[in-house]
Amino acid sequence: MEFYPPRRTLDKLKFLAGTELGAGTFVVDALPEETAKALRAALP
Repeated sequence: MEFYPPRRTLDKLKFLAGTELGAGTFVVDALPEETAKALRAALP
């Protein structure tokens, strides 16, 4: 399962680049380790 939030941080929106629009997918600008840590912290 992959998550692609529309925000880079709490106060910054993520804007689509040309390749993202063309491919219909998001490119994640976070390290996998940071994302895994955030997902683990969100679990009950």
